[in-house]
Amino acid sequence: MIQWCVLGLFVLFITLPIWKEKKSSYVFYVGIVLRVVLLGSMTLEMIHQVLARQYTIETFEVLTDFMQFLIYGYVLLASLFYVISLPYLKNRGMFFAFDLSVLLLPLCQTVFIVLVESKKFFLSGDAELIWRDLIIILLMIGFAALVLHLFFRLFWHQKWKELLFFYGLIFAALLYIFYPSISKYELQSSFKSIVILVAAAGSFMTLHLLCALLQNKVKLRQWGAWGIVVFFTLMLNPILNLPHIMFQFTKTELTDTFSEEYRPLSEASAKAFASKFVPSDTTLYSTTSKQPISDHYVFAADQYEVNVSAFTGELNSYFYNGRAKGQHLTDKEYREKTIEFFERSGRSVDLDRIHVVIEKEDGETSVLLLPKMSQNKDESLAFATWKKETLRQAQYGNAIFQLRDIDGINLTNKEMKTKINRIYKKLNLQPTDYQITDVDGFYFQWQHEVEVKTADQSTFVFNGSTKELLKIQLSKAILQQKKGNISDEDLLEMIGEQSKDVKTETGSREHKQYTFNGSSHLLHVTRDADGIALNWQSDSSLPHTVSNQERDEVYQQVLKKYEPYAIYKKQIKPVRMIDKEGKMSISWFVIIQTFGSNERKIYEVNGRTKEVQRFDR
Repeated sequence: MIQWCVLGLFVLFITLPIWKEKKSSYVFYVGIVLRVVLLGSMTLEMIHQVLARQYTIETFEVLTDFMQFLIYGYVLLASLFYVISLPYLKNRGMFFAFDLSVLLLPLCQTVFIVLVESKKFFLSGDAELIWRDLIIILLMIGFAALVLHLFFRLFWHQKWKELLFFYGLIFAALLYIFYPSISKYELQSSFKSIVILVAAAGSFMTLHLLCALLQNKVKLRQWGAWGIVVFFTLMLNPILNLPHIMFQFTKTELTDTFSEEYRPLSEASAKAFASKFVPSDTTLYSTTSKQPISDHYVFAADQYEVNVSAFTGELNSYFYNGRAKGQHLTDKEYREKTIEFFERSGRSVDLDRIHVVIEKEDGETSVLLLPKMSQNKDESLAFATWKKETLRQAQYGNAIFQLRDIDGINLTNKEMKTKINRIYKKLNLQPTDYQITDVDGFYFQWQHEVEVKTADQSTFVFNGSTKELLKIQLSKAILQQKKGNISDEDLLEMIGEQSKDVKTETGSREHKQYTFNGSSHLLHVTRDADGIALNWQSDSSLPHTVSNQERDEVYQQVLKKYEPYAIYKKQIKPVRMIDKEGKMSISWFVIIQTFGSNERKIYEVNGRTKEVQRFDR
């Protein structure tokens, strides 16, 4: 919309000479039409915000998109209109008053938010925060009134002292708002709505003064107007603009890596999953996320907050802030209720691999789930804190569940045991007990890791999908048993390789790197006082940057699924994509937010075939 309006204003500018004596009427009616279009766009933007956002009083982010539209849309277009029309516009005072009145809307909304927040503090008896909010309201209203008073006073009579004071206020406000400081973050959030009024008042007054100053310098005024209008037309016209053309000749750095095995939950799927942990009559809302691809989702209700992992389906956190109900239960009952709560995820807790520890403190009972061989509470895989019969908080990792119930995990306990025992036998050591300490830890490039720790503190990390070993950490205890006598040949034999299979060998004894014939993986071997570590890594030959010339084609492939007017916001970015075999290629993510929705849908476009598929699930 903004780009088409810029093009329309360019048409206004180049057709002005045609009207000769009727220029004043022409620009007047064009100004009316422009404001009707802008008000219509504002209405659509507000409808989108109402439909898309679950209103939350704790932050001012609900106003962010609306304020961005006003500052980059309304203020820009109104200023460009004045650049073209001020010499011919007889009703400029009326237009100034109308525009500044419209741009007071975010300030009114901010005052409303602060008042509602003060009501919440009043009910909680927090007098200090009530006074803080009242002072904020008075400061905002007083500042806005002073700026408007000076603007219209200077509109009729320019006095240099008042001009200096006016621009000093504007500079001070902009400096305060855009100069970051943690200590004044809350005040900055409140005052951000002032920036629209400040920017508009400063821009309009500057144009008004320039018009008066250049009243008798027609050629200079016309050349200045030509320069400004042509610049914005070249930069913002919707047909072919300069930034878009220049962007085609640039490259984007490949910074993100994803995997076909790890597809994130969509917001709708994550909300359905989070709803399993709250009463059925509780409606959760999604808090605002600034990230186009979230690694977690946070949902909240009046007294609940649920944080779920987008990629692993783990419960990062659960909180309930309501009143505790019921009576105190026995340890057995707390244990059973905790396991029942975790199994709402649709997975079964593996009671053969964990043991439960009960702790009581300050009238609350905590239930901790630890690996079978562990007595260290810091190594807990999950916990739940109860007060009477009310669950206060909880968290779990996927390691507490049966492996067969976890998405993407094909590995079985028997297969792990067989591989670990074979390694110990290759080293002429007695096999030892082991326990699973982590699942889906994201240590190795988006693969379904299953981490196993043995009784002698050695660590084995498996790819739960392909069942291959990703890492082996032989402990100090094994080195002591072998008296440090483990050669490189022993290590290669231990993992099923031979010297004749080695393609390249580089590095020192402390750190070596191997490549093997017929394999695209690198093996890193590190020796130190804590043991020997073997790490496998994919050997990627992908470039570090990608040309942006494919962006339009990629977007057009996804656009076939939508009507153009239905798309509210889009983002396109290249990524590295790991397939099921561990091979890496280039794909494009097209992230679409539709009108009236806060959900972002992620589409993957294959960089080679341009095939489109939905990436989130």
